[in-house]
Amino acid sequence: MEIFNNVPINADTVDYTKWQTINGESLDIANMRIEYIDRCIDLLDNQIACKPYHVNVEVWKRYLEVFESKLNTIYAEAV
Repeated sequence: MEIFNNVPINADTVDYTKWQTINGESLDIANMRIEYIDRCIDLLDNQIACKPYHVNVEVWKRYLEVFESKLNTIYAEAV
């Protein structure tokens, strides 16, 4: 997953509708299951807590916002 490498990524150029998997595939966040989104949120929370000064922390934070928003939408639709 490129966002966890030490190579800086411009946060403004990332497509936040897609999530890159460990094997390099891209998944549409809109089609993800709740359990997978939860795992992504846990991963991002952990990375932000452990490496708050990482070169790609802004990318992590933006993805975290996207995933949390998606969960909120899913839960709102379920009510």
